[in-house]
Amino acid sequence: IIMIYDHDKDDLLAFLTTRSADGGQALRDRFSPQYAAYLWLSSSMKYYNSVTTSRRTIYSEQEVVQKYALATLYYSTGGENWTDNYNFLVASEGGEVNECRWQSWLGGVTCR
Repeated sequence: IIMIYDHDKDDLLAFLTTRSADGGQALRDRFSPQYAAYLWLSSSMKYYNSVTTSRRTIYSEQEVVQKYALATLYYSTGGENWTDNYNFLVASEGGEVNECRWQSWLGGVTCR
């Protein structure tokens, strides 16, 4: 199943809420790592649609959940203060957010 978000934060929030173990309670807390991850995710999911010439995002549900989980890990462990942040939350060339590239020579995310 492919999900399409046209920067509709409400749709993304609803989707993440249904996938959250706590029913989205932490997502509604504006000071939680989950909320920070949601804000980051909602602002970073983009691609160019040549038919409508608008900015949209197409990721599988698994990719959305994976990006959200890794961003939550980043925010909940103070990733902005890590000695090496392994390029977490950094978009690849072309603007795509590919979590499989969040790594450095020290380590990071490994995808198979």
